[in-house]
Formats: sequence, structure tokens, C-alpha cells
Amino acid sequence: MSTSFLHLRTMMRLRGAVVILGCVHVASANAVLAADNYTSVKLTELNPDAQSTWKRLADEPIHYPRALAFNEVAGCSVVDVTISPAGQLQDIRVVQAQPFDVISLPAAQLIKSWQWYKSDSLPAREENKQIRLDFCYSGVSAQAADSLCMAQVKRACQ
Repeated sequence: MSTSFLHLRTMMRLRGAVVILGCVHVASANAVLAADNYTSVKLTELNPDAQSTWKRLADEPIHYPRALAFNEVAGCSVVDVTISPAGQLQDIRVVQAQPFDVISLPAAQLIKSWQWYKSDSLPAREENKQIRLDFCYSGVSAQAADSLCMAQVKRACQ
């Protein structure tokens, strides 16, 4: 193997995400020479229903979309989802996103990957949910990315 190929392979490994308690640490090719990049994702269920039947599997970490992390993109999205009586994602529609053209597709793809479980003893039924995802980026630390997200969730996603 050539030295250039090994260097490229090492750089590609550095670009991979390592998940630690819901935060993703990402080192992009440009950042390897400068500083590390950190990301955080916050999920908020808007208008939660006390009679909610379906819940997202809680032990699944929420991964920051690689396309957003590599391009150092932060923002938010509000997504309407419908879960079928069988617990399958039936419909998904991005209502708002900032920046819309960049965030909407990765947010929808992220939600499509989730698994759902029935959370109560009521009969299974179709359920509509509105979910907000905040994607936060920092070049300083994981704590800085979390702090940015805590502030961002308080603002409107427009």
C-alpha cells in the first residue's frame, strides 16, 4: 500500500463519527490541522400527547448527520410524523427547517431510521407527532456544542 493511500485511509477514519452519550465528535479533514469539531443534537417532542402510544427507542443515540457535520452546519427542523398502528413510520413531512435546503433532508433521513415501541396498555393506533431536532456545532468543545443547543431550543425554528 502506498503512503498516500494509508494517509488518505487514516484521514477517512478521522472523519468518522464517535458517539458519546448523544454527542458526536467529528474531526473533518480541514480541522485535523486546526481544531476538533463537536456536535450535539437535541430532540423535543412538540405538543406531547398524554395518551401517546408510540415512543422512539430511548437507547438509540441520535447521530448528527455526517453531511451536516462535515460541512460544519448547524440549524433546526420541525417534522410532522405519522406512526402506523403497527409501529412503522407511515408519513414524514418537514414543516420548518433552518437552513431549509440543507437541514430538511438529513433530518428526515434521521427520523426514518428510528424504531418505535408501544408505550402503554392502550390498543395500538395511528399517531401523529411533531418533532423538533436541533443540530448544534462548535469548534471549541462538546460542552460548547451542548450549550449552543440549550440556547437554540429556546428560539423559534424559522
